[in-house]
Amino acid sequence: MEKKDFTYLYSDEEKERFVWCRQMADKLSYCPLISIVVPVYHTPVRLLDEMIASVAAQSYGNWELCIANASPEDEALSAALAAWQEKDDRIHVKDLAENGGISANTNECFTMVQGEYTAMLDHDDLLTENALFEVVWCLQEQPELDFLYSDQDMIDENSVRRFNPLYKPRWSMDMMYSGNYITHFSVLRTSLIQKIGGWDPKTDGAQDWDLFLKAAEHTDQIHGIPRILYHWRMASTSTASSMETKSYALDAQLRAVKAHLNRMGEKQADVVFYNRDIFKMQIRWNREHDRDISVILVNENEDADLNLLTALIRISLDCREKEIVLVTPKRRFICCEGTVKLVCREFKSRAEAYAAGAREASGRLLLFLTDVVHPLQKDTLKELADWAMYDRVAVAAPVFTGEDRIIREMGIALTKDGPLPMFAGEFVDGTSSVGKNYWYRNVQAADDSCFAIQRERYLEAGGFLEEEGELSMLNLCQRLRQKGYRHVVSPYAKVTVHQNVLEQNLCQRIRNSSMEKYGEFLENWELPGEDPCYRR
Repeated sequence: MEKKDFTYLYSDEEKERFVWCRQMADKLSYCPLISIVVPVYHTPVRLLDEMIASVAAQSYGNWELCIANASPEDEALSAALAAWQEKDDRIHVKDLAENGGISANTNECFTMVQGEYTAMLDHDDLLTENALFEVVWCLQEQPELDFLYSDQDMIDENSVRRFNPLYKPRWSMDMMYSGNYITHFSVLRTSLIQKIGGWDPKTDGAQDWDLFLKAAEHTDQIHGIPRILYHWRMASTSTASSMETKSYALDAQLRAVKAHLNRMGEKQADVVFYNRDIFKMQIRWNREHDRDISVILVNENEDADLNLLTALIRISLDCREKEIVLVTPKRRFICCEGTVKLVCREFKSRAEAYAAGAREASGRLLLFLTDVVHPLQKDTLKELADWAMYDRVAVAAPVFTGEDRIIREMGIALTKDGPLPMFAGEFVDGTSSVGKNYWYRNVQAADDSCFAIQRERYLEAGGFLEEEGELSMLNLCQRLRQKGYRHVVSPYAKVTVHQNVLEQNLCQRIRNSSMEKYGEFLENWELPGEDPCYRR
C-alpha cells in the first residue's frame, strides 16, 4: 500500500483550486459527516488502493468510507482492505457471506452509514481531492440541498490519462429518460435514501438510475456542481467501456424508467430502445389526441408548396388535428381534405402572425410552425404534441436538421455573446462534452419556426407580444419558465430546414438586427449569460 500521487493528472488551474480548498477547509461553519458507500467484488488490488487513496487524500476530513466486501475469499483483496482499516479508522469494511448483487451489496454498505449525507463511488474510480469539500462548500449557503452531483471525466486503466469530460446541465428529469447522466460522484441526504428504501435489487444494472428517479420524486432540492470531481475508470470490465459487459443493465434501465413513469401517473407510456446499439431510449406516450390540436401555419415564402406541407402535417399528426389555421398575406388556394381556416393579413413578424393565428384557434394544443420547415418523420409533430401534454412542460420543440443529417439547432442557449443554436454543426446521434445529442433536452428557449404548447399555458403567459419583435419567442419562453414550466427538445421530432432559408432561424435574426435588445433581455430577466442547460 503505497502513497498515491495523482498530481500529474491535473492542470495548474485545478491544482490552485485544490490549494484554496485546503485553506478553506478549516473555516467551514457546517461540517456534516459524509459517508461514502463502495461495494467491492474481486476488485484488482491496485485499482482498489487507488480508489481508497483518492478518498484518504480529501481536503475535507469529516468522512467515513463504508465498504462491503462480497469476495472475502479473495485473500489479496481482503489483506489490502485490512491494511487500509488499520491505517485509517474512518474506513469500515464488512465481509459478506455471499455476493448478493450490486444493489444488495450497496445496501449492506448503507447499514454502516452514520453520516448525514451518503456519497456513492465505484470500486475502481477516483475522486479529485476537493470532491467532498466542494459538496460541503455548496451546503454552507444551501443546507437544504438533498442531492448533489458533479461533472466527470474518464480515466484509463493505468491511471495516466484523463479524457471524455462530461459537463452536466442543471438537474433534468426529462434528460434522465434518455440516460443516467448523473452517475457518480453523487451525494444524497441519508434520510432521503432511507425514505426511498435504498437500492432495489430488481433494477441491478440500473440501480443508481432508479434511485435518482425516486429521489427526484421526493425532492426538488437538487444541485449540479460545475466542476469535474470524479474520474470514471475505463476498465475492460466496466460499463464505461462497453455495455455489452453488462447487457442485463439495458433491460433494467427500461424497467426503472417505466416504473418511474407509472408512479408519475403515466401508465400508458412505453419505454423502448429506439436504437439498442447506442442505448438510444425513447418514451412513447401513446396519447390519443382526438381532434385537440390546432395547427397554426404561417406562410412566409411565396414559393412554398402549402398543399404538400398541409398534407405532411396531417400525416405527421395521423389526421387527428382539429384544424389548420393558415396565416398568409395573400389568399391562397389549399386543395386538400379537412378544415383549413384562412387568416389573410399582412404581418411584420412571426410574433404578429402567430398571435393572429392563435386568436382563431380553439384546440387544446397549439402547434406553431412556418413553411420554412418540413417534418422529417411520420410522428414528428405528434411527438411534439405528446410532450406538450407532460407534467410541467410548456414548449415542446424539435431538432432542426439539414438534408445532410447535420444539426442546425436543438434548442437555444442564452449566452452573453448572443443566442446560440445548441449542437449546431454536429451529426445526428453524436456525442460531445455536454453528452449525447439524442438525449431529451431541457432548454431555456427554442426557435420559433416549429413548436407545440398547450393553449392554456400559452394564454397564461400572455402569448406572443408583437411589440417585442424578434425577442418575442425568447420572452415567451422566459415568462413560462418564471411560472414554473420547462421546455423540452425531443430527438424523436426532427424537421428539415432548407439551405436557402437558414438565415431565418431565430438566433441569426437576433444577431443580425436585435443584439442591443438581446442584451436588455438578459438584464431584464437577470440571466447570467452562461446557459445552465448547455455548458460547453
